[in-house]
Amino acid sequence: MQAAQTRQDVLDAAAELFATAGWSGTTLTALASRAGVAVETVYAGLGSKKQVLRAVLDGSAPVEPDGEPGPRTTKEQRLCAATAAVADAHERSAGVWRALLEAASGDGEVEGWRVELERRRRSDVAG
Repeated sequence: MQAAQTRQDVLDAAAELFATAGWSGTTLTALASRAGVAVETVYAGLGSKKQVLRAVLDGSAPVEPDGEPGPRTTKEQRLCAATAAVADAHERSAGVWRALLEAASGDGEVEGWRVELERRRRSDVAG
């Protein structure tokens, strides 16, 4: 249980740092410090900086809000609630997406992740 919490703490810290400092401004030392762990813990649990970014991306896709929405009386109210939830999820993941774009500009493997994530996003939108 503690290992899972430590991993989540590292991922939360990484998402925050990637969003605010970008790819080049995020170091594993800063990440470890923010998460309250040793750099070795980051390497042991997640691997390299690139692997940390991938783990954050895998966990930052827009998701439904926690819990079920309360009863809505109209279709318009349900649509407004869904739109707000999607906008919130995208806002929370925008900084990580910017870090991905920065990393992809210099790394072919990361560029492949970007292309795949974009393909999945378009597929999800198309239904």
